Amino acid sequence: MPTDTPAMTDVSIQELKQNLSAYLSRAEAGEALVVTRHGKPLVRIVAVTEPEVVVGPGFGKTKLRQVVRERVGDLALRTLDEDRRDRFDEPKA
Repeated sequence: MPTDTPAMTDVSIQELKQNLSAYLSRAEAGEALVVTRHGKPLVRIVAVTEPEVVVGPGFGKTKLRQVVRERVGDLALRTLDEDRRDRFDEPKA
């Protein structure tokens, strides 16, 4: 089943040190790296993304959208958008 979360790759500290440039390129391309020590997760490396400037109905939602996308993925972002649309964008009868 496809997911909306980015691919995550576990990589040991030693492997990361030996191939740092290659792993940084992969992270820059959107792949999340989980650095492990003795097989246990230590840190996550993800690309830094700049928030887009929003003017109009989406004003004020930019930072939250970016945080939600980075931390929990696009499916949660779509759910948040649907909830907002239900509560704020549709005229009340």
